[in-house]
Amino acid sequence: MTGGFDPGRFTAAPLQTQGVIRFPGSPDPVFARITDHAAMTGWVPLLKTVQVSHPKPLPPGQSMAGTARMLAFRGGVTVREEVVYWDQPCCYAYTTEGKYWPLRDYVGFMGVQAATGGGGTFVSGQGVGALMGGVFGEWLPEPLRLVWLVYLAALIVVLVLLLLLPNDTRRHEPGWLYPTRLAVPSSMRALFIAYAVGAFAMSAVVGLYSSLTPSFLHTLLGLSSLALAGSVTFVLMLASVLAQIVCRSWNSRKAGVSGLLIVTAGIIVVTAAAAVSSLALLLAGSGIAGAGQGLAFMGLLAGVNGAAPDDQRGEVVSAFYVATWLGAALPVLAVGFAAPGIGLLRAAWIFTAVIAVISLGATAGLLKLKHTTVGAWVQPAGRLKSGGC
Repeated sequence: MTGGFDPGRFTAAPLQTQGVIRFPGSPDPVFARITDHAAMTGWVPLLKTVQVSHPKPLPPGQSMAGTARMLAFRGGVTVREEVVYWDQPCCYAYTTEGKYWPLRDYVGFMGVQAATGGGGTFVSGQGVGALMGGVFGEWLPEPLRLVWLVYLAALIVVLVLLLLLPNDTRRHEPGWLYPTRLAVPSSMRALFIAYAVGAFAMSAVVGLYSSLTPSFLHTLLGLSSLALAGSVTFVLMLASVLAQIVCRSWNSRKAGVSGLLIVTAGIIVVTAAAAVSSLALLLAGSGIAGAGQGLAFMGLLAGVNGAAPDDQRGEVVSAFYVATWLGAALPVLAVGFAAPGIGLLRAAWIFTAVIAVISLGATAGLLKLKHTTVGAWVQPAGRLKSGGC
């Protein structure tokens, strides 16, 4: 996440640390804050004074390659930093040196961009689960037992990894775990409704694939391979992950709106594939719907997470996930109940029409919103000095 900056131009040191801080608002004021050299004493621990010099006169709030600042810390430590890369209002990079500075070949990087949150690991896990489930059912012995044994083993591994994670030292709340009620503050209710409706529609597509793909293949295409059914869902989830990786720099509204429009197009293609009994068209529609699902999930979750107050984020995000899981369950149940009476293809067409209307309604709501989440990041690189300081 370095914009156009290449740290290899200024240092051969490996990347050592990287951090991200998220702020509600637009990027410009955040960039102005991190480039206000004199104001660094307000947010850099132990910093007493800052003296700044420029190669030539500049307007207030601007710097350039060659801008230098002398930082004096409590205890008598002084370091010199010089800007080596400047790209307003996105990012800047600087070198640091000093007698007591413990690193050599150091380059620090600070920047701001519209931020998104993502669910790549989550949806990729879903996709691999569907693929492996099809493989187990098609080729391995005792599939109904073996798949759960493998799943249990995976859960044990994840539990061990969770226990090894460091505790969040920012919060100290003694006591037992207890359920927290769902809540949405009135100040963000309109925003939440738009994002939750979009999540409902997006998840309905995932629910359709997870539950009805084998029936689609068998009833409408005459194919009964469980491995193929798992592969179709895997294509959808793989496209979801790739879309999130490629478009990770998009802001939440752009990702959400684009994702909902793409997922609507995808389910139309999938339903058309069922009507003409085309496996190739089904796979193409799966990829389109998956890309839209990934973008929508990334953007909608980031929008809700960024807008929620710090002291209610858990309640708000939990309410968002309730909308997500309702979308994954209720429409598919409706299709399942309707299919015996009106036929699976007709039920699929009705599903497509309803989800398209919901998606387009959520898209219209998102376009009316004026909310972004901003991420400021710091990316220093350097080597520990050998010998004394």
